[in-house]
Amino acid sequence: ENGFAKENQAKSGDILEYRITFSNTGERADNIVITDTLPANVSYIAGSTVLTKNGANRNPGDKLTTDGLEIGSLAKGETGTIRFKVKIASGLAAGELLVNKACLWFNKAKVCDTAKTKIVEKPAPVTPELPMTGPEAPILSLLFTTTGALYLKMKKAKAALLLLGR
Repeated sequence: ENGFAKENQAKSGDILEYRITFSNTGERADNIVITDTLPANVSYIAGSTVLTKNGANRNPGDKLTTDGLEIGSLAKGETGTIRFKVKIASGLAAGELLVNKACLWFNKAKVCDTAKTKIVEKPAPVTPELPMTGPEAPILSLLFTTTGALYLKMKKAKAALLLLGR
């Protein structure tokens, strides 16, 4: 997929990129922290988190899925995003549902939202044809495989707008 979606499908071993969007439609908000609880059977890719706030990108470290990221303050009208990548474990059964949960903490209140990925069947393994023999046989043959990246979007909860002073 080329965009972000609230729900999508993936295969075992794929890489997912999550995007969490946050905004303030009310008065200044201070001491904002965002946490993310990864689904079972996925692992965070170290160094992949990018925080964009006030048009500036920075790598805030790898605390989003453990201790949470301190966003600090947001003035009225300010927005931001957090993007990060995870890898789905190999060997998951088709039909398994991965649910990622992001939460925004503000003045001891919490609002959360989720994104879901359904595991679909693995592609059938590629069975190479037997090589040609004899004087006309190719000297070298190559087999390339790729794994596509899938994207999810964590939509902001309506409660977050109210919580931030609307």
